[in-house]
Amino acid sequence: MQALAATPITPQMQLELNEATQRLAAIKSTLKIASFNYPTLALFGALSLVASIYEVIGGTVSVIGWVLAIGLLALAWNEKRGRDLTLDFNLTGPKRLVLNQLGILTIVVASCAYSVGSLDSAISASDRQTINDAFGKGTFERIVYSGIGAILLVVGSFQLLFAYCYHRMGKRVAAHLAVTPDWIVQMQRHQR
Repeated sequence: MQALAATPITPQMQLELNEATQRLAAIKSTLKIASFNYPTLALFGALSLVASIYEVIGGTVSVIGWVLAIGLLALAWNEKRGRDLTLDFNLTGPKRLVLNQLGILTIVVASCAYSVGSLDSAISASDRQTINDAFGKGTFERIVYSGIGAILLVVGSFQLLFAYCYHRMGKRVAAHLAVTPDWIVQMQRHQR
């Protein structure tokens, strides 16, 4: 790098540098998703962990709470790791980010399935009957299933979209490495 600094940059080198900078900007733009996701996952994982610890202090243990907390914290770490690997132009980074989105989707689906499974204990039979009497038979179930369906539709769409974006980004990283001179790649790694 020191020898390069002493070498004047030719017009061709400047053109290559400008093109590489534009390609890197597109990659970094996609990585903004991961820059938002990993602290968000860590926050929800930490809150779930605190809630699980509070339940233990209260005398109950929620296995799903512990699984959710540990899962979210692991996904946060993996999201940050995938982001950092991608910034180092390591092609395993985008693959890790794609798998992470599928992991998030799996946790959401499992949480929704658990919520449906524990529906009977969530509300008393008399309260359920009151809702059904006021709004019609099966209203309570339709409300719950519609809400869970909406959650799955929205979250599933976003996670699959993010996974697709990361997949495309992986192709852009590979293409960037194929056409970018090594001196520019090394410089971009040090400037991240």
